[in-house]
Amino acid sequence: MKGGAASSAWGFGFGGGAHPSVNPDWIFQLEARQRTINNIMTTLRMYAPVPIPEQSLQTFALQLEEEIFNASTSWFDYLFKYFQKMMDICPEANSIPNQQGKQ
Repeated sequence: MKGGAASSAWGFGFGGGAHPSVNPDWIFQLEARQRTINNIMTTLRMYAPVPIPEQSLQTFALQLEEEIFNASTSWFDYLFKYFQKMMDICPEANSIPNQQGKQ
């Protein structure tokens, strides 16, 4: 699959240019996506109100990462959507500290 919109629309990794499915640096792609899944699982463990079974946690993290991956148009967009989801999971990270006591 050379040329076309798919090869120019997705700048995955540092070199960029091709959609991850046609990117020759597929090892980087797999490692990066696995790190993302592991980070999602860690975040869910920290912020879940009740303990979640490991298999369910892994399934959810995998589905969430696939959703982000498939909806992304570039590496930057992938990271942006990933961090946006993490901010949704960690609401206190979105809050601005109270600045009333500081001058």
